[in-house]
Amino acid sequence: MIACGSVAHGLNDLAEQLGASAIVVGSSPGGPLRRVFAGSTAERLLQGASVPVLVAPRGHRDRSTPGLAVVGCGFVDTVDAHEALGAAARLAIVAAARLEVFSVVAPNAEFALLGGRDAQRAYVDAAREDFRSALERAVGELDDTVRATATVLEGDVVDALAALDDRDVDVLVVGSRGYGPLRRVLLGGTSSRLLRRAACPIMVVPRCAGGPLVSSAEAT
Repeated sequence: MIACGSVAHGLNDLAEQLGASAIVVGSSPGGPLRRVFAGSTAERLLQGASVPVLVAPRGHRDRSTPGLAVVGCGFVDTVDAHEALGAAARLAIVAAARLEVFSVVAPNAEFALLGGRDAQRAYVDAAREDFRSALERAVGELDDTVRATATVLEGDVVDALAALDDRDVDVLVVGSRGYGPLRRVLLGGTSSRLLRRAACPIMVVPRCAGGPLVSSAEAT
């Protein structure tokens, strides 16, 4: 028990004092069952926490298979996404879990192209190959001890990632906004929308959060 004028500030201060690996909070009790819905405390944490923040879906404690078998990570070739991928890889190592890394290619309608449907299809095909190349390159640079696979999805990025549930991943790791403050969580558009719809726990990683997600002592 600690006294503080703000629950979020108190949790963040305590996490810094303890050298915590992450702050874990639940969803709002008024949110939909089996979906993430960040409440006021989670929202405040997600606008400035210095450690990763994980939000669990409402009713998550009742799932039939506890533990982490598959760690997911949403990835696009940006600095903040590489930070998230590194954190996801470290978590997978500690949990002896498999790492599944997802990139999402936007559908045709999101490309303002002239030239008709064939030109749009060619553009999407080229984008998919670019995403796949960047994704496979990033996965290939991970430590050899990480059991990682890469998957390219097509569709709206939030729709595709929000559809992942405990049959796909046990937790989904995403990055913070690329231009937010260093070593602080600050939500971008994708992570913010996921925290209203995701079917699995979402962990948002601060920018440049370097170092181990979990210490060697905890890992043993």
